[in-house]
This record gives sequence, structure tokens and C-alpha cells, in this order.
Amino acid sequence: MNVLIILRGHHEESTEDQLEQCHAYTRSKQWHVTNVRIQEGDEGSLPSLEDDLHQIDVVLATDLSRIALSLFVFKRFLNMLEKHNIRLFTVKDGEIVDFSC
Repeated sequence: MNVLIILRGHHEESTEDQLEQCHAYTRSKQWHVTNVRIQEGDEGSLPSLEDDLHQIDVVLATDLSRIALSLFVFKRFLNMLEKHNIRLFTVKDGEIVDFSC
């Protein structure tokens, strides 16, 4: 599986800590990390996947809150993943299979 890791800085968990957790998770699954994206900016920003869409099978973050801060933005992100048959995993919860929200 080819994986894109998404990180977002947080006062309780640095991007370095998140990256370490995600790398440990991908090693345990024997997945290949193709890219790492650090989310910055306001809550209205979507993770930038355009360059990665045709190269990845999975998006991985430590927690769903690292992907988007807004429910509206998160729903748009899930729709994009679903459209391109990309699976979503978090270190905390494993595979996210229910995209309804």
C-alpha cells in the first residue's frame, strides 16, 4: 500500500511526534510512505492531495482532527477520498470505513 501521511501541528502533539507514530504504524503494516504533508493554515483549508491522488492507496494521520478542523472541510475531504477510492486510516482508530457524517 502506498501511503500519504498528513500532519497538523498541535499544542499537545508536535508534527515530529505525529510523524514518528505514523511511521511506526506504516512499518507495522509493511506499507510504503510516498509523501508527507504538513497541514498549516486556517480551518477552511483542505489537505492538498492533487499531486498524490494517483500514487496513493491510503491517507494516514494520527487522529481525524489532524486532517481538518472544520466538519464541512472534513466532509469535502472524505468525498474526495471516496471519489478516488483512497482509504483513510488513523493511528488512533485504524481504518475509517463509514464516510457518512
